[in-house]
Amino acid sequence: MFKPGTIFSNFTPIVKSPVIAYRISGDDVLDILKKITKINFAKNHAKFKLAKLYARDGSILDVCNVVYFKSPKSFTGEDVCEIFLHGSPLIASQFEKTLKDFKIPNFRLAKNGEFSYRSVLNSKNSLKQAKAINQIISNESFSSLEYNKKL
Repeated sequence: MFKPGTIFSNFTPIVKSPVIAYRISGDDVLDILKKITKINFAKNHAKFKLAKLYARDGSILDVCNVVYFKSPKSFTGEDVCEIFLHGSPLIASQFEKTLKDFKIPNFRLAKNGEFSYRSVLNSKNSLKQAKAINQIISNESFSSLEYNKKL
C-alpha cells in the first residue's frame, strides 16, 4: 500500500460551506507551499498565516489560512501543511487543478487512510490508535463514541 512521495487530500467534504480544508504531507511540502503562496514557511512551524494562493499562471485563487508543521512534529511525522480554503467547490476544484499543474514528481492524491498509515509508519500513532480514528469518524451514536475515548 505504501508509495513514497508527497500526498494531498481534502479532509472536509467538498460542498458549499464556510471552509474546505486540505492536507499535504511529505518531503515536498515546503516547495509546494512556496509555489502556491510565494511564502517561505520554513520558519513558521505551527503558526497560521493568511496567505494568497496562486494558480500556475499567477492569478489569485483564494486568500486563506495556511499552517505548516515541520517534521517530526506533525500528525504523519512528515512535513505537513493544512490549507483552509473558502468553502466553494469551484475554488477547491481550481486548487486541485493548480496542484496537478505544477507536475511535481511523486505528488499525488492520497488514498483513503494514507495519512493515518504514514502516522503509524513514522511511530506517531499505534495501529490501534489509527484504527480508533476511523471508528471515531464513523460513529453514529454517543455510546460508541464513549467507547472509543477509552482506546
